[in-house]
Amino acid sequence: MCELLGMSANVPTDIRFSFAALARRGGETGPHADGWGISFYDGRTCRSFHEPEPSAQSQLARLLRDIRREPFPPYDPRVEDVFFTIDQKLAGLNPDAAGAMRTALSRNDLDMTIYRLSARLRLMRALSRLLTLRRTLLDFAEREIDTVIVAYTHHQPAQPTTLAHYLTAVENNLARDTGRMFEALSRVNLSPMGAVALGGTSFPIDRYRTAELLAFERPIENTYDAVSASDWQVEVASVITITSTTLSRVLHDMLFWASRGLLSLEDGLVQGSSVMPQKRNPFSTMKISAAARMAAGAAATVLTNPPGDVERDHRQLEVERDAIPRILAAVDRA
Repeated sequence: MCELLGMSANVPTDIRFSFAALARRGGETGPHADGWGISFYDGRTCRSFHEPEPSAQSQLARLLRDIRREPFPPYDPRVEDVFFTIDQKLAGLNPDAAGAMRTALSRNDLDMTIYRLSARLRLMRALSRLLTLRRTLLDFAEREIDTVIVAYTHHQPAQPTTLAHYLTAVENNLARDTGRMFEALSRVNLSPMGAVALGGTSFPIDRYRTAELLAFERPIENTYDAVSASDWQVEVASVITITSTTLSRVLHDMLFWASRGLLSLEDGLVQGSSVMPQKRNPFSTMKISAAARMAAGAAATVLTNPPGDVERDHRQLEVERDAIPRILAAVDRA
């Protein structure tokens, strides 16, 4: 299941435990009475369910598997997007199979599903790194319980404390950030599939089965909501902004300590000067700080994107969708 979600076996136990339910639902995709030949990837093989032979549905499943092994068709400005690129490719191979791909499926629910799958993967990776950082801070604090430091207020020496006290304060803050990420993830991990354009479908599909195969918690109940809402994207952007603020504060402290000669980084984490050889510029902390600010800046794209209804033609949603990977990638770098 970790491979299905794009995660290595080294994912922290916390995440794997939290998604044990997903793993339990990641098994074989056997025959199902309500299926209509749409193919799903279960981590081992791509297969379709409810495949009477011969049928357009089974042809679609086979052709989709074949197409996945080929290079993606070259860009054609006359073709609107990826969906119609694949649609035309299928039509050239088997017109009946191309028509079957549109059974109980629209670009609307398909696009929103892809957006959520992408956000889920990246958010889980961010959580993995955040949990690793928290463990590192706690291990470091345990070794520095007796290390006395000066705590500053208003950039002036204030009170004595210990390095462990400071590090565990940071970990406490990141623990709240972790909780917010898990809550956001629970709302991201819902399936829009089966909503079709916005009104669902009269075909007897099983939206719960589709959600199960894609490792979603459940379908989004209201089909209009499933393809029109972007609050989950705003929530992800907000959570990442808060986490970036936490990281920025810590990095500001490190830069301040370095400027006072209280912190000395290893040689691989500093950069010298071309004309001032005595300088040890803490470029690593500066770059991490910039990455955290970039995450907050990308989040502003989502937060200020004007709201609309489902007929935003998904172009506004695409702006938000494209911003989410940039936000999470920036946090990844940080």
